[in-house]
Amino acid sequence: MTSAAARRGVYVLLANSALMSAGFFMLIPLLSVHLTQNLGFSGAAAGAVLAVRQLTQQGLMVFGGALADRVGYRPIIAVGMFVRALGFFGFAIADTLPVILASAIVAALGGALFEATGKAALASLVSPEERPRVFSLSALAGGLGTTGGPLIGVTLLT
Repeated sequence: MTSAAARRGVYVLLANSALMSAGFFMLIPLLSVHLTQNLGFSGAAAGAVLAVRQLTQQGLMVFGGALADRVGYRPIIAVGMFVRALGFFGFAIADTLPVILASAIVAALGGALFEATGKAALASLVSPEERPRVFSLSALAGGLGTTGGPLIGVTLLT
């Protein structure tokens, strides 16, 4: 890394990877219980909501990355986080399956905006020689979030 600003950017993006993974995977057990126990949906309906979110996010990620290449990484990451928050808010207030599915699509759109964009921003901050190490750290940070998030979510169920 060539500058203090680039190092700071890498640290922020690594922290973002861990926190976004932890936050999302913390939500999964909470959302599943909310859909099945509080709203009375079947396990299949809860699974469909999660599947729609996953497929939508993965399918739209290429567009989020392309938009970030044109507009810039920071604004797209910020908008993506805001849109994801709107989708999560929709989960909290919705009580019908169509509105919950719409919330899943909105949350997925937010994820599609910031996930690929964050990786591209990370690549832009380091030299090609440093990328394998930095992307390994990013995967580690995301894995820690993916591991810790559900544990926090299950703890919050009580």
